[in-house]
Amino acid sequence: MLAAVLLFVAGCGGGSGGDSATTEAGLRDTPRGKLAQQPAASCAALKDYVAESLTTLYTNGGGLPCADCLVTLAGFPPAAAARTEETTADYFTGTNNQEAGVDELDRIEVDRAGRFYVLDGRHLVVAQGSPASALAEIGHLELTDAGDPVGLTLDEDNSRLVIAVNRIAPSPVARSGFIAPGHLYEPVTELLFVDVSEPSDPVLSGRLAVEGHHLALRRVGGRVHLVTHFNPAMPASIREDAPLQALHEQYLAAPAGTAAATALAEDIEARIVGLLADVPVGNFLPERWQASADEPYEAAAAGDCTGVALPDVPMRFALTSVTSVDTDGGGNATLSLTNNAWQVYASSDHVYLTQTSGGWWWDERQRQQTVLYRIAIGEGAPVFRSHGMVDGWAESAFQLSEHEGFLRVATSRNEFDPAADAWVQDNHLHVLEDDGAGNLVTVGAVTGYAPGERIFSARFMGDRGFVVTFRQIDPLFAFDLSDPRDPRLLGEVEIPGVSTYLHPIDESHLLTIGINGDDTGLDWQMRLQIFDVQDLTRPRLLHALVPDFGAGTYAWSLAVYDHLAFNYFPAAGLLTIPVQYWGESPDSHFSGFASFGVSTQDGLTDLGRMDHGDLARAAYCPDPATAGLTIACDEGHYLESATPRRAVGGVIDGEQYVFTVSDVGIKVARVERVDEAVAVLPLEYPNIYWWWF
Repeated sequence: MLAAVLLFVAGCGGGSGGDSATTEAGLRDTPRGKLAQQPAASCAALKDYVAESLTTLYTNGGGLPCADCLVTLAGFPPAAAARTEETTADYFTGTNNQEAGVDELDRIEVDRAGRFYVLDGRHLVVAQGSPASALAEIGHLELTDAGDPVGLTLDEDNSRLVIAVNRIAPSPVARSGFIAPGHLYEPVTELLFVDVSEPSDPVLSGRLAVEGHHLALRRVGGRVHLVTHFNPAMPASIREDAPLQALHEQYLAAPAGTAAATALAEDIEARIVGLLADVPVGNFLPERWQASADEPYEAAAAGDCTGVALPDVPMRFALTSVTSVDTDGGGNATLSLTNNAWQVYASSDHVYLTQTSGGWWWDERQRQQTVLYRIAIGEGAPVFRSHGMVDGWAESAFQLSEHEGFLRVATSRNEFDPAADAWVQDNHLHVLEDDGAGNLVTVGAVTGYAPGERIFSARFMGDRGFVVTFRQIDPLFAFDLSDPRDPRLLGEVEIPGVSTYLHPIDESHLLTIGINGDDTGLDWQMRLQIFDVQDLTRPRLLHALVPDFGAGTYAWSLAVYDHLAFNYFPAAGLLTIPVQYWGESPDSHFSGFASFGVSTQDGLTDLGRMDHGDLARAAYCPDPATAGLTIACDEGHYLESATPRRAVGGVIDGEQYVFTVSDVGIKVARVERVDEAVAVLPLEYPNIYWWWF
């Protein structure tokens, strides 16, 4: 839906022109220097850039805007939202963050006293989990008017929660020269600031809304850093201008490089500049709204043109913004960069935005490269520091890592080389350093390894790095990064299948999850593995387990592709992951959790299952005969509603427990009997599913 209806300034097709060099191989090199971002000198300069961007779009094969990409939705801003005894637990596992000290959005948070903060549909539920046998809800906050909550982060030191919410709404402010308000699809990301100093009575204390699609949120201490992507809508004056459409059609028909084509390009530019003259520049800037809990949003904050950074080369105009704000809603400040970055990696000091060249810059001959933007974060406003570029594409945050001032990036390349008349597929590992003059400079690299394969997962651990590539086998490569200017690939081990996530057990061992396979390809069964990586020259597989979920059954786990669903409990040597599968009959369907013992010495052991299907049936099929749900309930469709999320390990009064959390409830069991609940808490705010009516 997002791809279908989102209106880009750049329209719906084609790439921009621009000043790029052609290599001997016939591919386009990115002019890295021209991608440097400089603050706009004025609002006039920003509007000039928009005009140049549109002109290069129209004169380089770009399509006209999607005239029918419109929807009508409910209004925004919303109305103002309405508004125990403490025990101390020994230890609880938290969110499985990529970087220590950099908290990621999750649907479940746990504090040191064993209180769970869970997003349940459009509600926040607070539950007391210590003592485990007395698991119970102690408070909740209705978020009924809050769109679709996507996650929360807990600033326990300051007793605050920040909840991120996705909205799809019409433009909240009339915009002169644009599509009529009330008919413009517009993503808005809202942050809700919640005071949990009294956990049994969570209180909404403030709200902040940012125009744009939510990409990521990271919390470092008492400050959160929200990354959003904003695509300004095409002004109606341009979208509906018949003379401009006619010029565009004539330009497309003119032979490339001729005087006629050049003259038409100049006419297109003049026409666009004239049409933009009466469009307020603020329409090209993301707006922000802030309010207290019990007050409606006031007028949007005026956009600051000089707060936008522009490159020297025209690209599809869109803004990726980093908004930094305290966990109580104070001190918010935003930096916007002109790019189409969609991938975000964050350390405790920097946010990195990555933009791959595919489909975003100039033409189909563009080389596969990735540009990286480094933004400093801290107590004040985010600040653009530097940018760099590497060959290949980095398509996961786990392919990036900052360590002692250096950025490590693992990339894959798969492109046609006209000079060799063949496809080239290989992988690279780059190490970059900020030179203090606005550049991320490559100071070391390992290039061209694993030809014919591509990266499926990566993990950096201090001065070591591990990369898994895949074709039909699963090679794990081990890198020594102790000298960032001389990174070295020291060893590899090949295993059938592919690992999609790598988790450090300790400094010498990796626990992985992925898909099983043999020398003919994948068989799509889940596979767990333990690798010994103490000797980087000789990494080796210690143990592997393909869990048995029944003949003909292919289990699905969110943990295969979402690291937040992967919960390793070190104190108990326990891995617990969400699992769902359809058996041969409805009675053998399953929606819940599987637990495995993890020992570097003794291997991997299947310890059992914790079913949440009973909670789903109780919530959705209490009386199917009268509810009109006979088919859905008899065939087990209600199990979809269980949606197992993730587990939490806990040590309480010296005993070890595992809590499993789904969309329909929380169950807790002792580690010795992971399939036997000692307490159950149903979550009472069900979602709507296709089969439920």
